[in-house]
Amino acid sequence: MKSELFQNELKTIQSDDIRDFAKVVLDDAPDYFFKVAASSTGKYHPAYALGDGGLMRHTKAVLRIYNYIVGLEQYPFGERVIDLGRVACLAHDIQKSGTEEYYNEKLKDGKKVFTVFNHPLLAAEYIRNYKGMYLEDDDLEDIAILIETHMGQWNTDKRENIILPKPKSEVEKIVHLADYLASRKDIDISFKEDVNAYDLPDIETYKCPYKKHKDELLVDVAKTDPEYLEWLSENVNMREPMKTFVNELLKNKTN
Repeated sequence: MKSELFQNELKTIQSDDIRDFAKVVLDDAPDYFFKVAASSTGKYHPAYALGDGGLMRHTKAVLRIYNYIVGLEQYPFGERVIDLGRVACLAHDIQKSGTEEYYNEKLKDGKKVFTVFNHPLLAAEYIRNYKGMYLEDDDLEDIAILIETHMGQWNTDKRENIILPKPKSEVEKIVHLADYLASRKDIDISFKEDVNAYDLPDIETYKCPYKKHKDELLVDVAKTDPEYLEWLSENVNMREPMKTFVNELLKNKTN
């Protein structure tokens, strides 16, 4: 089940019915949601959100930040209100590259699929399609509104005639803020303890992607030029899985 990739995040949802609905939402999500990068151009998200599974990691980061914010005493929301916001965080980009049909059609034609500007509206409609099932319609509408307002002030595009709604309620603003912070390139988030965050290749066969040792086995570079790995760790904002592998090899070196 796709939702198993979000086991840690689902555990933060306190209401059983809302948690069960969140599982349905994730299990029905387009396959690409678990595979593509958070930024189709690489310009607008930190390194951990790029590469394979980047959008999934971005989503995990949004919920993590949201949970930190709503845990503050100045936000005494009811638990169900908070839980509905958690579902919105999990589903806010669930149509980021468009519907599954649109995405697959583009791929079939050999075209690169970029972020779809109206993805908040598509994702909100994705939630509204569950009306009459799982949760009360009012709960579903609350989630949908949280999703369609998550872009905040970035609600227009010169290439589109669409104007996205801006957040108004406190919870809407927090969902937007969590998404905004998770997309800042200078804020790094560790997924070291999250075994579901990456589908890592075998470190023994992974080849270095950088020029100096390009296409050499990384484990061999660790033996022949360990100082290079130290330099990478200190100076380069590496993508995954390179970041995890370099840290692991350096840790083994010191043990």
